Amino acid sequence: MGAIEKALFGFIDKAVEKAKKRTLPSHLEDDGLLYCDICGAPIQCRQEILGKEMILPCICKCEKAENDRKKEEERQAEIANNIIRLRAACFDSAEMRKWRFDADDGKQEETSKISKNFVKNFDKLKADGRGLLFFGDVGTGKTFQAACIANGLIDLNLSVRMTTIARIVNDLQGSLSGRNEYFDKLCRYELLILDDLDAERNTEFVNEVIFEVVDGRHQSGKPLIVTTNLTRKEMLMAQDKNKKRIYSRILERCYPVNVIGIDRRKASLASDFAEMKKLLEG
Repeated sequence: MGAIEKALFGFIDKAVEKAKKRTLPSHLEDDGLLYCDICGAPIQCRQEILGKEMILPCICKCEKAENDRKKEEERQAEIANNIIRLRAACFDSAEMRKWRFDADDGKQEETSKISKNFVKNFDKLKADGRGLLFFGDVGTGKTFQAACIANGLIDLNLSVRMTTIARIVNDLQGSLSGRNEYFDKLCRYELLILDDLDAERNTEFVNEVIFEVVDGRHQSGKPLIVTTNLTRKEMLMAQDKNKKRIYSRILERCYPVNVIGIDRRKASLASDFAEMKKLLEG
């Protein structure tokens, strides 16, 4: 027997062995072939190969459906595992992984609507490189809204990174890898979220880092979301040349959303301490 014949019969033997692992019920008919108990179709056939009659497996529609179901289960499991990895890589704080739209108290209806529509229409917004600028007072929920968007997109198996300039600066100072590689990595995420812009130190190096990150997203055509306590007017009227070019890039691509409301952090602290007061002084 030549090499081609050996390879052919080896392939057939593997197919036969695989068919033996069929889990769906079958029965033997008078013609000596197996038939599916469910659909009644043959799962074996006779075929002459190189002058030799062989009984070979064939797939009925039931088995095909079962195989498709298993493949889909494997695909869904792979997606679920990847989503876990994406969520872990997205946030600097594990608490933010829990910040979802279904946990929104609905007090900022218009802002919530914009955030949900950003996720819903992300394909189109991503194609145009369009992002968001959440601005407003401290504690009004800007970071929460941005994290909800991040989690919503991660649920769609999309890569998102939510971080701060302070964290990026620390990473660059403590990283052994090159600076360019680090910025390239930030540009590969389908969405980058810079939280609490302008809370970092105002130094030449920090401003250079901010510009490189923002400009990198701008040049790559990928969307950016920024949260800041600055007002849009303050960004437009910035006198510092370095700040001005940073804000110009942001305002060019990021739709401004004024997040108005009470300081939720203060309200939460007041509530927490009221409960403590009862426990400690009651």
